[in-house]
Amino acid sequence: MPLTIPNITLTRRQNALALFQSYAEHMLTSGISPKGLEQSFAAMIQVSPSMWSQIKSSRPIGDKLARQIEKHCKMPTGWLDEPINTPTANPSDNLQILRRIGRTLVVAIPDTFAKENKLTDGVLVDLTHSGTKLTVTVVGD
Repeated sequence: MPLTIPNITLTRRQNALALFQSYAEHMLTSGISPKGLEQSFAAMIQVSPSMWSQIKSSRPIGDKLARQIEKHCKMPTGWLDEPINTPTANPSDNLQILRRIGRTLVVAIPDTFAKENKLTDGVLVDLTHSGTKLTVTVVGD
């Protein structure tokens, strides 16, 4: 019988990773060197670097640890338990919004759509959301 991971485990991990990504982006834009960011984030949430490494890959985040992370990241209680709310794309748009961080959307575009529209990694696009339709316009590469 295959092992299934409860959604709360995945949600908490994804949200913890989003918090780290936001932390890292803030530190980098503040001119802080990327070296040691993992360790400084672990110290901020008061866990060892080893535990943070385990959290990122496989260790489930229990209730106590979830509340600890939320507290030290100044997030409301229960924030780690909620799926990140992002606008969803219409399936005909052929892309999936992976994460919203501030005003930045990280999207996955299937290879076939990318090839048909000559999109490459890192291409700059404008996303226009109207109702349930998300329009992708290439603005530079």
